Amino acid sequence: MYEFFEVRDFVVWPSKEILLIPEYAEVWDRDESPKKEVALKEFAFIYFRVSMRKNNPFRAYNEKLKPRKIAERIFKDNPEWRPDDKVKNLVNVYREDVKNSSLTYSYLMSAKIAAEQLKEFFSEEGTLKLRNSRTGAPLYKPKELTSALADTNNILNNLESIERKIDQEELSDSRTKNSREINYFEI
Repeated sequence: MYEFFEVRDFVVWPSKEILLIPEYAEVWDRDESPKKEVALKEFAFIYFRVSMRKNNPFRAYNEKLKPRKIAERIFKDNPEWRPDDKVKNLVNVYREDVKNSSLTYSYLMSAKIAAEQLKEFFSEEGTLKLRNSRTGAPLYKPKELTSALADTNNILNNLESIERKIDQEELSDSRTKNSREINYFEI
């Protein structure tokens, strides 16, 4: 998997190569401050929004809550900050770039979304009260619900397995500047 960003000294830095791509360069270039504080925060928002690396503290967040939580933490000094169209577009571009560089990532994101939908289904009030409008019979039978709950454990185990594969992908692609392999705990 290609490294688009590097987390170094508690800052998310874009790779030199990534700034050759116009969408990434636009976000970098529009910040005219000498230290590029806004651009680095926006890149951090983009990175944490998409990345499934172990160093991402937002990795397990619900996809619906994730953008707000990331913005609250990164832009503490500017609580009014919201991603503009360029940042939103770059989130989608980065997500597409990561998906295309890792088949495992695509599966993980699909499985994660499915697990979140299942969680929402079980936490909705009155799931058993839902009725078929034509017959009045319950829409979901208790046996179907308990069967789905039993499958939930398998789904969670599969998610963990896919996450481990992504970690292994990163580990196999990780090397230092001297071509020394980075061990598992250095990621």
